[in-house]
Amino acid sequence: MAGPEKREIKGRFFLSFLLIVCLQGVSSEASGKVYYGTEEGAGVHVSVPLGNERVRVRRVIDGDTIELENGEHVRYIGIDTPEERRREGKGWRFDPEPYAVLAAEENRKLVAGKAVRLEFDEEKQDRFGRELAYVYVPIGLFGDARYDGEVRLDSHEIFVNAFLVQRGLARPLTIPPNTRYASRFEKLARDAERQGLGLFGPNKKEIHARER
Repeated sequence: MAGPEKREIKGRFFLSFLLIVCLQGVSSEASGKVYYGTEEGAGVHVSVPLGNERVRVRRVIDGDTIELENGEHVRYIGIDTPEERRREGKGWRFDPEPYAVLAAEENRKLVAGKAVRLEFDEEKQDRFGRELAYVYVPIGLFGDARYDGEVRLDSHEIFVNAFLVQRGLARPLTIPPNTRYASRFEKLARDAERQGLGLFGPNKKEIHARER
């Protein structure tokens, strides 16, 4: 076979290979699986597990718990929001603690009906069978925002767990072994307290007294 013909065949083969690679990337995105390598935040490079899923939220249960389209419940790692309901007999009664409704509403604005990304830590389920995750939602859904590396990430996402602490609607709750962002949550809580936001405001002692 002549030289020019060989070069032409090699060129066609290379173009075909590139096309296959691109199509594989599209099918991976369409399947709902999005892959990440590292995330930069809080002045350090944090390793993010490969295979994080982007899944749609069916409903928001409260400030720190959501239900996915597949019926699974997801509890946000590292934070705790006030309770909206309390146990009464065999059922639950709506009796919200301070800022419980606001936390649930803010969570609903952030993620309800949206495709979110889940990042897992060492322990993936709690004793109630709920998935434990850090939750991210695309920042483009909320217009322009400043990337601060803590809540609004360089990956063009809002870190929902951190966002709720930053707004004073959640407190840090560290339960080992899931401690990946514990220091970040503590820092955001201190910042919220300095600004007197929500749960960290001037009436925080009264809020604590009213919580169950």
